Amino acid sequence: MDIWDAETIDELHRALVLRQSSGRGRSASVPYELFAKHHGRAPERAAKTAVLLLTDRRWRHAVAPLIAKIDESGLVPPADLDLLAETFVAAGRSVYWEIPQRWFDDDETIQSGGLVMPLRSVREDRTRPAVVDRQVRPPLRRWAAARLLRSDPTSWNQLFQRAEELDGPAAAAVVSGLLDAAEVFDRPAREAIMQLTLAWPHRQVRLLALAALVEQGDPESAYDIASTDGDASIRSWATKQREAALSPQADQWSLF
Repeated sequence: MDIWDAETIDELHRALVLRQSSGRGRSASVPYELFAKHHGRAPERAAKTAVLLLTDRRWRHAVAPLIAKIDESGLVPPADLDLLAETFVAAGRSVYWEIPQRWFDDDETIQSGGLVMPLRSVREDRTRPAVVDRQVRPPLRRWAAARLLRSDPTSWNQLFQRAEELDGPAAAAVVSGLLDAAEVFDRPAREAIMQLTLAWPHRQVRLLALAALVEQGDPESAYDIASTDGDASIRSWATKQREAALSPQADQWSLF
């Protein structure tokens, strides 16, 4: 069954789990339309559908705008969004979605490794729940960290500790989420966070921290720090930013 042919939430879940795709959808509109179609009036299972849509390979290039749309939609209860955020931060490489027992009672098939096979054939141990693993991509961790921090500003230390346990891209995403929600910090905490992020190993985190420092009204400090960074692209960023700020054209445009 194609995902658009699904008439019920269960049929949509089956299509998303059993009919895997390696497509490269870059727009969040399609998965969000599916989500809204089935959960405009059914919030009780919205979080489960959200997990499947957000971890589907079809839309792996649209994860960030899709989670933003789902978050802002009001279709997922706030408590369920909090649970999703906790799950995406705590997860390893993947989250695990349990296949309902009733699916094994039908003649369902599953696509795996380019093959189509009976669903029963991939279940070896019937004494344990059958699960499928769904990859947690960095944008989900970034959104999750920001949401958790806004819910509880005191959680920043635990989130930093979790970031240190994750691999490079996943850790950078969590720390980036903390920068996204930096408005919740008082000044001492913000300065402490800034020091940690300006020294973070991942280049993108340092760039975000430098941009935040500029936005806070201290561009010269940002450019000075960037000019001695070990990454050539960050040093280049500092040079270009400083030149742009000092150019006559920048002064001219600032008049309008």
